[in-house]
Amino acid sequence: MAAVVEEMAPRRNLIIADGHHRYETALNYRDEMRALHPDAPPNVGYNYRMVTLVSMEDPGLVILPTHRLIYGYGRMDGPEALIRAKEYFEVKRVADRAALGAALAEATPDHPRLGFYDGGCAVLVLRDPGVLAQLLPDRAPDWRLLDVTVLHELFIERVLGIDKAAVERKENIEYLRDPQMGYDAVDEGEADFLLVMNPTRMEQVRACTAVGEKMPQKSTDFYPKVISGLVMRPIGVEEWL
Repeated sequence: MAAVVEEMAPRRNLIIADGHHRYETALNYRDEMRALHPDAPPNVGYNYRMVTLVSMEDPGLVILPTHRLIYGYGRMDGPEALIRAKEYFEVKRVADRAALGAALAEATPDHPRLGFYDGGCAVLVLRDPGVLAQLLPDRAPDWRLLDVTVLHELFIERVLGIDKAAVERKENIEYLRDPQMGYDAVDEGEADFLLVMNPTRMEQVRACTAVGEKMPQKSTDFYPKVISGLVMRPIGVEEWL
């Protein structure tokens, strides 16, 4: 343990990649217990949280994309949505899903790409990154150019007209890890559109968090997950480390 502490001493910039809700809950519990037990020693259990540390350079650590399925929408069809999208994006219909995947793979950091499926496939390429600087002047440049930021701020909110409150309530939107489920839902008439995403890149996470930005909702699905429930630690006031 002493060797680990010594090794980690100069590496204080830790990123909470998964489990931030649990971390916030742990902080709230700690604060409640401190108020109830002001004389408890510093090494009392509730002052600490078990974590797993993983190097961002670990080749086994990947970020998976989270796709968006738009359902129960009905305000416009696919062709109209793509026409409206041309205000912000270069829009190009492609032959099939394989071509869509190939087009998404050509995305560059300055011009994020989104996939669109309404029975046919299209790729949307951000025209001008400057529009996001105008809309979100208080956000860091790297945060503004996240695919998820572009998707929600421009396409979902300004093209489709689904506001942030509706997204928060998950009205008309479902999050999918497997795009095939979305393709099937659109083909079977159960959904309007599937928005196919590239995964967030590890360097984007590093750049955003380095300047104090929190990653947007559903922008980082880290894999593999840590198995939980096998190791437990009491956190009552009677437990000391």
